[in-house]
Amino acid sequence: MRTDNPEQIPPIEGLRFFEALHRYCLNGQLMGHSVSKVASPEPYNGPPEAGPRGTAVHLCAKDWMLAGQPADFKAPDLEFEGTKLQAWVDQFKTNEWLTNLAPRAVEYQMAIPEKSIGGSFDLLARRTNSGRNTGQTVLIDYKSKSPKWERPASSDAQKHKVQLGGYLWMFGRLWPCVDIDKCWIVYLTPHKAPEVVFFEPYDCLTSWETASHFYFKENPQAN
Repeated sequence: MRTDNPEQIPPIEGLRFFEALHRYCLNGQLMGHSVSKVASPEPYNGPPEAGPRGTAVHLCAKDWMLAGQPADFKAPDLEFEGTKLQAWVDQFKTNEWLTNLAPRAVEYQMAIPEKSIGGSFDLLARRTNSGRNTGQTVLIDYKSKSPKWERPASSDAQKHKVQLGGYLWMFGRLWPCVDIDKCWIVYLTPHKAPEVVFFEPYDCLTSWETASHFYFKENPQAN
């Protein structure tokens, strides 16, 4: 991604993310909560390999997008669940949903200190070569999945709407003049093309408002 791109969203000054704590820090103030925690308050009980796999796939998607989506992009020589990381890369780097995007922000970190909350979305991009949808700005979150994954669970949609809504709410507070037309969840798998699920920003924001109301009611120290 060109650093002189006039559409690029600049980073938030003074904001850091501490991986070991999974906490955001803005100008020395630690954020007590995160968008992902509001969307999924229960402790994680999924497979242990999902974390390292997700981190590796997300980093590859970030590097590929920042490098200008090169067709010969190679992943590190890593393996998850008996499958090379390159298999995930080969699927997303040839997919028309993702190749027809001009990035405006990648792995974008945000914080709202009044609510002591932080979060980061995977991609904000303008659609290109997409017919009547060319020029749309879309907010995208990736979900990396195992080789055995087949389809989203019915319970996933609500969590994803809350998560996307949280990013929309935070981004709108920080950059109110940037309009976002659509929200996407992109499921990245090693053996089939990415599956894209579309959400309307209004629905995502409504879901966030409801979920965050109850979350902060149970966690009043966050207000």
